[in-house]
Amino acid sequence: MSKTKLLTKIQASSRKASALSKIIAIICIIGIVVIFFAVGTEFIRGKELTSPVGNDEGFFVEVDDVEITNLGNMIVALAEVISELAILCIGAFTATKIFNAIAEDGIPFKNENSKRLKFIGELIIIDSFAPSIISATVGALMAVFSKSELDYSVTMNVDLGIVVIGMFFLLLTNIFSYGAKIQQENDDMV
Repeated sequence: MSKTKLLTKIQASSRKASALSKIIAIICIIGIVVIFFAVGTEFIRGKELTSPVGNDEGFFVEVDDVEITNLGNMIVALAEVISELAILCIGAFTATKIFNAIAEDGIPFKNENSKRLKFIGELIIIDSFAPSIISATVGALMAVFSKSELDYSVTMNVDLGIVVIGMFFLLLTNIFSYGAKIQQENDDMV
């Protein structure tokens, strides 16, 4: 395959990947807005944090394998979901920038792309523990400011699988940095 055809193919693939990552980011934003709207309507209806969620007819709400019994519990669980969606959204928009840069000229090895890949790797590592910390903080704040006694549970965890994926992205950063250096040397020779 000629260099021109290969570059054209890389550019076309990058445009498609950019569109897909942008769609993922928009879906995350919509999810965050829907969650805020759902929780907000519960407060507008006048429900308190200790109000039950679900009913006795077999309907229940479950987030991350934890059954949600009251509105306070639901807010703590959804704080974790919102933080994960926010991290995914930021990562997807960063990936969109990477793919847009590649779509311009078909060259993936650029210093900006290395920095963006590093940022995505760091985001992934942060995603392994930050949502748990955020939900614990929300739960603690609700307990401090609530007039009623809350019954909620928070599980603090670090997902080592996600940490490994983040480390993989950091390794890719080194590869892209090296590729960018070689690309620059090649461009300087020509």
